[in-house]
Amino acid sequence: MASLCMDLISEILFLLPVKSLLRFRSVSKSWCSLLSDPYFVKSHLQCSKSDFNLVFELVKYNQWPFHKELRLHGMDSLNFLPHVYDYPFHKTHDNVVLRGSCNGLICFTNSEYNIIVGNMLINDYHVREVPSDREFLNGEKIRVSYGFGYDSIHDDYKVVRILSYSPQDSSCCNTYEVLVYSLRYDRWSEIGIGNTLAPSFTLYGGLDPPNGVFLGTALHWLAESPLQDGSRYYFILAFDLSNEHFCTMPLPCDIQVEQGGCCLIMGSLGGSLCVTSKESLGARIWVMRNYMVESSWTKLFLISNVSFCEVLKPLGFSSSGDKVLFQSKSNKLCWYDSEKQDFQNMKVDGLNTAEPFLSSMVSVSAYKATRQGVQNQGLKNDKLLTCHLPIPIFSR
Repeated sequence: MASLCMDLISEILFLLPVKSLLRFRSVSKSWCSLLSDPYFVKSHLQCSKSDFNLVFELVKYNQWPFHKELRLHGMDSLNFLPHVYDYPFHKTHDNVVLRGSCNGLICFTNSEYNIIVGNMLINDYHVREVPSDREFLNGEKIRVSYGFGYDSIHDDYKVVRILSYSPQDSSCCNTYEVLVYSLRYDRWSEIGIGNTLAPSFTLYGGLDPPNGVFLGTALHWLAESPLQDGSRYYFILAFDLSNEHFCTMPLPCDIQVEQGGCCLIMGSLGGSLCVTSKESLGARIWVMRNYMVESSWTKLFLISNVSFCEVLKPLGFSSSGDKVLFQSKSNKLCWYDSEKQDFQNMKVDGLNTAEPFLSSMVSVSAYKATRQGVQNQGLKNDKLLTCHLPIPIFSR
């Protein structure tokens, strides 16, 4: 009977918000143990999958030195007072950059070559040094991009860093370094790109920094590369977190790209990849209905409002599904109603980055036991010795 009672309690707790569960941890030792149990955490996460919020990275320019803070808003309650969280590690918070969010965990980097992964709701963080790129000082660094997501096959959260640079002694190709950090095993590994990309590829995000978009089991970036005839080819670079392999995905075959530059940005809407393109008539929204199927790219709608005809990053649908929230390149937020063709501006002073956020009880500390087991087996987390792979060109 006692077991049945606890099962019923668990079913009720699965439906409650994280804020309530944090208070309930002090009810008793058994409740605290229940709420920290990995099975409960995963079950609660599954019940919360549709309850998305937004996490904002804001810069307070009226303070010196500039102060950064995180704000958590409900997707449909942007006009209400938010929950405010200070950055972890105050000494370096002015150089901290939000890189992504997944299952309630958020990922940052800072100027001291650290990654910071944690759950701000339960104030639980893990810091790991990124292998230094001092060996690249003799070359010209082009771009550094990050991505953060969940490997469901191995129950592991991973951070991906893609670095491309052009060595002084090579004018014909770029060199790439791809590092993957595993939270479960607390170590970095290097991944070869193989024959996936052209030597002059550039990750293209529309908004800086070009963080990877996590969907399903993979991270996705927009990329561009020159072809031998002088034109440019735009595509999606995907990295599967489970098998740690790269592949490329096509954009819509009739997508329009402005001459002199690409005005594209990618996100996810309703569980599908989404791309917005700036065209002569406005901003067009595309959705890939079936993952990895080129023919499934669908034109969702065209935003013809000239004042907002700029690159728009999709953040998510309203709870009613009739509006889409966008962040513009000028760091403005706006709701767009496709039926009424109407914009609703949202005033968020100092907005730097906005990311969809799913509240959860996921804890990075839960992986400490696994990391301790790895260390006991004699596995070391030494600094990586990188090997740089020139990538041969491809043609469309």
